[in-house]
Amino acid sequence: MARSRFRFTGWVAGAGGLVVAVALAASGVVAKAAETGPQPQAVRVHLAYGCRFPSGQWPVRVTVAATFPADVSTGKPIQPTGLRTTVTLPHAALADPTNGSATRVTGSDVLGITVGSGASASTTERWPGQMTKPVPVPATGLLPLPIPGQAPPVIASTPGPVTFTAGGLRLSLVLNKADGATASPAILQVTCTLNPGQSAILGTVPLVSPVSSPPASPSPSQTGAARTPKGLGVRGRAAGRVPPAVSSG
Repeated sequence: MARSRFRFTGWVAGAGGLVVAVALAASGVVAKAAETGPQPQAVRVHLAYGCRFPSGQWPVRVTVAATFPADVSTGKPIQPTGLRTTVTLPHAALADPTNGSATRVTGSDVLGITVGSGASASTTERWPGQMTKPVPVPATGLLPLPIPGQAPPVIASTPGPVTFTAGGLRLSLVLNKADGATASPAILQVTCTLNPGQSAILGTVPLVSPVSSPPASPSPSQTGAARTPKGLGVRGRAAGRVPPAVSSG
C-alpha cells in the first residue's frame, strides 16, 4: 500500500448529493469578492444509511453540513469548520427497545471520513460530534438529532485536489424517561452503513504551491552576516505544532 501523504494535527459523527450554497449578488459585491480571492465552500450533503438498532435494521437519513476552504497552500493545514451532522431516526427505532418509556434522547456520533487525492494517496479520519441538549422523542414520525462536531485539520505535502468523502457512522444514544431516570436500556450503540449507489463526497479542496518572494537585498551593515540562522524556519520546530506523518499502510 502506498504511503499516505497526509498528516493530521489532532481530533476532538435519501439519496446522495452535494449542494453548495452560492449567492449571486450585485456587480459591486461580486467585484469585492473577486478582490478578496476565492470564498470558502459551504456544503450540505444528504446521505442515506442503514442502521442496526437492538430492534433491528432501520433506515436513517443524515445531513452533513460543513465549510471547506476555497484552496490551501501546500504544507498548510486544511481545516473544515462549522461541522454539523443531523441524524434523522424513525421514532420507533428508540421506542421499540425501551417499550416506549424513553421520552428524551441525547448522545454523540463519529463519522468516518476518507481523505484522499486519488487511489494512490488516501487515509481514514474520524469526525466526532456531541449533542448539546436532549431532544424530545415524538410519539410518531421522525426524530431529527442535531449533532455539532469538530473536524481535525489535515496537511497534504504535494499540490493537487484533496477530497473528503463520508463513510460509516456510529451513534451512542443516551435515553431518559419523563421523570429524568434512565430508560432501559439506557444507552444504545448503533452502527450505520452508507447505502450503496450514492455520492458521499463532502468537498474537494485544491492545493496550490505557495508563492515565495525573492529575498531582500542585505543592507551594508548586514553584508557578510548570516541572514538565516541555521535551524530556523523548519516546519514543526515548535513542539506539538505539526505531528509525525500518518501512514495509510
